[in-house]
Amino acid sequence: MRLLAVKAENELKRRLLPFWTALEDRGNGGHFSHVSPIGEIDRDAPRATVFVARLLWTLSAVDRAAGSAEIRRQAEHTSQFLLTRSADKRFGGFFWSVTPAGRKHEPDKHLYAQAFAIFGLAAYARASGDPAALRQALAAFRLAHAKMQAVGGESFSRYWWATPNRRLAEGPDIGLRSMNAHLHWLEALTELLVTSHAEDVRDALEALLRLFLTSFIASEGTHSWSILDTSLRPVGKTISYGHDIEASWLLDAAADALGDRELADATRLAASRLCRGALGGIMDDGSLANSGEAQGVTDRSRIWWVQAEAMTGLLNEYERSGDPTMLDRAEALWRYIEAHILDRDGGEWFRRVAPDGTPDRSLPRVDAWKDPYHQARACLHMMERAARIAAASSG
Repeated sequence: MRLLAVKAENELKRRLLPFWTALEDRGNGGHFSHVSPIGEIDRDAPRATVFVARLLWTLSAVDRAAGSAEIRRQAEHTSQFLLTRSADKRFGGFFWSVTPAGRKHEPDKHLYAQAFAIFGLAAYARASGDPAALRQALAAFRLAHAKMQAVGGESFSRYWWATPNRRLAEGPDIGLRSMNAHLHWLEALTELLVTSHAEDVRDALEALLRLFLTSFIASEGTHSWSILDTSLRPVGKTISYGHDIEASWLLDAAADALGDRELADATRLAASRLCRGALGGIMDDGSLANSGEAQGVTDRSRIWWVQAEAMTGLLNEYERSGDPTMLDRAEALWRYIEAHILDRDGGEWFRRVAPDGTPDRSLPRVDAWKDPYHQARACLHMMERAARIAAASSG
């Protein structure tokens, strides 16, 4: 476990952070959001709120773990881009995307983007002690939560009118709910509760956690449903191994933040079953396939974020259950990441790798959906969990 932590720290500090901090846009603030497969920066590419907020979270989390003046400075400037350019000052919340100069580009509001904006701001407030960032995170939570409660969906126009969920759950039903958006809403509320201790955040997080346990997780407990309709019935049959193993540890973290023993016990059982169910997507080389159905794996692509979340999920299950096979699987997965996912020339992680281990070099190194959040978070968790496990074993 200690060796994994050393490797993770090296990956984070020597490769990931230098790559991303070099993309700072000193003219407009924030970071450049598109880098071509051959390393060309598109300085005019729109900035998605998700992209900006995930960078803010990454910088803030690194600052808390092992900060530097440069990381702190970039976190501050990124928070200002989010608050002054990505935010809709007239109708509240955050646009889906803006231009580098701060003009609205895609003005719709989606729970997924609101969640990450809150997540990033809460993490920044936690790292910096900035009360204004925390106030903005709480205000954004209260607005988005009220709109969700009013219509039951997750997709809105700029004016907060319910719209078809074209971002994450394509279809005509304005009430479709995606597990993906709700999972990151849960993650955001967990971070916000830890930072603010606000009772309305606590209430919302508890209700959301119970929704996962009763509706998003299938009755057999081995996988989740990707989409629910307005009656909370599942839509479709696809199983996302990455989202399931990511959910397993995020559910545990939410229960930890709430501090309810009975709910934590129920969550631990569900999280463990979800993690172990996702292992049906583990391939012979130790990596995790992208998706499947009840009959087995259907998409054998190895996606960068799926591998990152599998690392954290496996280590969470090892730490909480003490099952040594989970650590064995994590070590095998990291060997696969080192051999096939790390882009030794480009400085980042390949977005997609074929089943035979060949990376897809035609895809951008950076775009609206390709940021440092998953891989940096995995490295941070490897470091943190190694320290906790070492402390527990020595004490």
